[in-house]
Amino acid sequence: QSLTSVFEENTISFSDILLTVAEQLKVILLVPFLTVFITFTHVQFIQQPYYISSSKLLLPENQAISGGLAGLASQFGVNLSQGVSADLSSPSLFPELIKSRIFAERILKKPFYTEHYGKELSLLAILTHGDSSPTIGKDTLIQNAMGNFQSMVSFTNEGPFSILIVKANEPRFARDINKSVLIELKALNRFFKSQSVNQKVGFIENRIKAVEGDLEHSEQSLKQFREQNQQISSPALQLQQERLTRGVEIQKGIYLTLKQQLELANIERIQEETVIQILDEPQLPLYASGKNLRMSVLLAGVLGVGFGILLGFLRSYFNSGDMDERRKLRRIKNF
Repeated sequence: QSLTSVFEENTISFSDILLTVAEQLKVILLVPFLTVFITFTHVQFIQQPYYISSSKLLLPENQAISGGLAGLASQFGVNLSQGVSADLSSPSLFPELIKSRIFAERILKKPFYTEHYGKELSLLAILTHGDSSPTIGKDTLIQNAMGNFQSMVSFTNEGPFSILIVKANEPRFARDINKSVLIELKALNRFFKSQSVNQKVGFIENRIKAVEGDLEHSEQSLKQFREQNQQISSPALQLQQERLTRGVEIQKGIYLTLKQQLELANIERIQEETVIQILDEPQLPLYASGKNLRMSVLLAGVLGVGFGILLGFLRSYFNSGDMDERRKLRRIKNF
């Protein structure tokens, strides 16, 4: 009987809950109404939608150095294969390249048309001071614009492909930036590739001059030996002739290899194609993103109802002076 009485004292009747809800019905209904109204107003009239333009690229993971040049360099103690990842012309660095200052300075000075200003402005002006005169220095403007630009552009991976994504507040603006980013990536790739090829050509030309001198010296030594020894009969002279002949053949082989690699490097220098292969060109986005009115209002309504019920019980608890009623409301809150 004592256990039964304790259970009955702590039992919460459904009528007590309904009574408390009825007493605080205004608060319970007012809170979700306010949350839904504020969310609807913010999403519909204040929150700015953005448009996404994407392009799909195929970027090779590594740039392979020609086997002949790598083998040639290894003969001189230079391992070119280890330096591939550090080459700025490597396409694997494109996601980091768009975050660099040199890329920002090239893209920020390009003009773009926006409906907001109704005319063409440089991207630097669009992201910073607009069509008004700047009040700060150019370096500060570039630094501020870089942060805004990096939040607009990103790279993602989709299997073997790389997706270049551009977010902007206008569809045409997003597509134009995507196109310009691709153009600048190609231009920078050609620039860094040209630098790398020029260094390669300079190295080969210097080696050709050195090897050509060594080859002439070896040939002259062999010529003098043959002139001085018309008839070779002793083993010592035969051994010396073989050494001189072998030296000439080695120098000749190195010289021919260098000449071949110089020709390949010159062909690579005049080649203007880049390693970027574009599968899907950037298109004009048809719909805005980041503005889901229905989901936002539904979520605000659910959270508002829960918060309204909690606020109603707390209000009823603090407004009640009867200790029994407080204990009952505490049990309802725990329930």
